[in-house]
Amino acid sequence: MLIPLIFMFGLAILGMKVGQPKQGKSYGWQHMSSKPVAAGLVPSAIDRLNLALSRGEEPSPWLVSEATRVAYESEDWETVGAISELFDQDEEVVAASEEQPASEEQTEENEPPDVESPLDNVAKEDWQTFVDAMSTKDQAHKTERHVGRYEQSISRLKSLGIEVPTDDKSQYAALTADMLDYWNSEDKLIQDYAGESVSIKGEDHAVTPSGVLGLLKAAGHQGARGWLDNPEDREKFPHTTATFIKTNGCF
Repeated sequence: MLIPLIFMFGLAILGMKVGQPKQGKSYGWQHMSSKPVAAGLVPSAIDRLNLALSRGEEPSPWLVSEATRVAYESEDWETVGAISELFDQDEEVVAASEEQPASEEQTEENEPPDVESPLDNVAKEDWQTFVDAMSTKDQAHKTERHVGRYEQSISRLKSLGIEVPTDDKSQYAALTADMLDYWNSEDKLIQDYAGESVSIKGEDHAVTPSGVLGLLKAAGHQGARGWLDNPEDREKFPHTTATFIKTNGCF
């Protein structure tokens, strides 16, 4: 859960929202995770971002990028996701379908369906693990770019001729069609990289087919290949990295 932030002057700001348009866009303020700032210490980028939003100011692109970097380096995926929700960061330039990292919005009474695997040589149990990893929101979730419990790219679904899904059944069907299309059209990419090793923050990860599928869903073909080839992309695009970590190893 995102926690209230105590700024360097000891002023606790709780429950505020900012909705003033800034250059045609309205930012809603939500607290990013950070530690209280002791007197006399310089506040972190996340502290400064929170302060700017609480004042109704539009933060600079540098501050947004720096706050994202701080959250990424501390593996605070929730804050990474919160920043992206507000600012639709640079993933749209590299890959229009960049997704958010997983959250805990799904509820026990609204679980994804339990069905057979649509992928060749992938067991039902492994497919279910992958589907569970992809289920990051409640089925009613919707933004300008993403929809549903799997946070699927609306533009990607339209390119596949899939109507925007509105319930669990149609959302699962859309995810299945999306992944099956990537499984068939990107088989060379999957074969080329499955079994290779990538380094994330100094730790080696053996790439599996499910990890490549996760990358494709998060970043599209060019974004996935760039992430696999370039270590700097794994830091530049933390949302894609979070998706890979969550989905890699399912099968």
